[in-house]
Amino acid sequence: MYIVVENAGYVGERDVKYHTTLQLAYSWARNNYSDTELDTLHVAICREDKNGRTYEI
Repeated sequence: MYIVVENAGYVGERDVKYHTTLQLAYSWARNNYSDTELDTLHVAICREDKNGRTYEI
């Protein structure tokens, strides 16, 4: 599972949208946030599985 996250790595981190592939998560983020929003909202994509969550994809 790939998750689009706002405030990634900060207090108030929030899961925004869940996807089955990295490509779907990336495309959704690019289509729903401007470049400025990606930067200022600290939007990132993480992978989550039975071992936990990681931003190192």
